[in-house]
Amino acid sequence: MDLIIDPVDITGVVPPQAFRFITGADTQIPVGEICRAAEYFLPLASADFNRVRSAADFCEFFLERSKLRYRRFRFDQYFQHRLVLGFVLILMGQPSEGEQKIRQFCQEMDLRF
Repeated sequence: MDLIIDPVDITGVVPPQAFRFITGADTQIPVGEICRAAEYFLPLASADFNRVRSAADFCEFFLERSKLRYRRFRFDQYFQHRLVLGFVLILMGQPSEGEQKIRQFCQEMDLRF
């Protein structure tokens, strides 16, 4: 999972052009439907991530995403987000909070800090 907002996370609504191509039992690759979905979602995703131009921008963006209430997925659904959060906190001038997140990650993954 990347850090780009899924429009479904914002609205809670799945637009008809989004996932129609995966609902049928057709065995052929629905290229046209996939292209229409990409045409809909790519501009939204690109516009959302365009504000990231530096490491500091990324850290702010990452922290913002860590606090978002996702409708379909969770931010920490992927273990690497919890680890990266620790490093981001350190980069943002919160070393003790960052170290605590990294230690917690290591304990959960049965790793030596």
